[in-house]
Amino acid sequence: RIAEIARDCRFESSGSLKGTLADQWKEFFYCESISNDVLVLKGQKIESYESFSEDLKTMNELSKILTKKRKEDGALDFFNSELKFNTGSDGEVLDIKSRDYKDAEKLIENFMIAANIVVTDHFGYIDFPFIFRVHPEPNMKKLIDTLNNMKNIDKLKGIEETSLNEHINNLEKKLKLEKTNVDQKAINKFLDQIINEPYYETVSKMLLTSMEKAYYSSENIGHFALTSDGYSHFTSPIRRAADLVNHFIIDYIMEYHSLPGIKRRAELEKKFIILSQQLPSICEHISQTEILADKAEQEAEKIK
Repeated sequence: RIAEIARDCRFESSGSLKGTLADQWKEFFYCESISNDVLVLKGQKIESYESFSEDLKTMNELSKILTKKRKEDGALDFFNSELKFNTGSDGEVLDIKSRDYKDAEKLIENFMIAANIVVTDHFGYIDFPFIFRVHPEPNMKKLIDTLNNMKNIDKLKGIEETSLNEHINNLEKKLKLEKTNVDQKAINKFLDQIINEPYYETVSKMLLTSMEKAYYSSENIGHFALTSDGYSHFTSPIRRAADLVNHFIIDYIMEYHSLPGIKRRAELEKKFIILSQQLPSICEHISQTEILADKAEQEAEKIK
């Protein structure tokens, strides 16, 4: 079989970026139970995974540190209810289950986010055109209106004597004190207070819909939900146009880095001008196609 190729980008302490192509010779399917088993089992060997188990366990420890840090920084964590459709050979849906979100899935997400942030920080530092994944701060009025609409939702669900309205009022007061800036930590605290309540899923989804939609931009305005000054999509060039374009840009940087100083500067300035002109329309196009893809996915789920 033809070996799959993965890009290996390494950032040196000097701030320079080096890249190579590495053979991706072991494949893990994190949607299956095996990857989660490798992370949690002790003393039990799983065939073909033995040489990776210790590294994966170390990565899992790092992943939990990243989760804790993101939480401390105020990164928003809404209810995740992705559905998994199990179909027969004829395409007929046999059953529908909520997709598990365990340690392996969290590890993939945490390392992916960390890689995306590091790459974004680098391109912010060198001030070179790049495609950013931006998420604006929510509209305060829309957020307050959503909170007001949540009041008494527990009663509508037939649940008596809950403290939902009290929690909502406390969050409203906190947000109104901020006046202009929405406090992510206050939203997280509110969600944590109701996480074990039967109305948590509904409230979390309502809050999520009150947020602005993330999109692609050549101008970096930060990412509200991740509490990050900059974010981009870099880790999935096989399935996302933004990642692929960003990989092309990284290729340009690494290609010209080996040229003599004057020639390198001239080539980079030329590419800077071209990308500055092209990226805004590319960002607008892929943001629109993302919306269409989301709608198509929703319609497909309805059909199933």
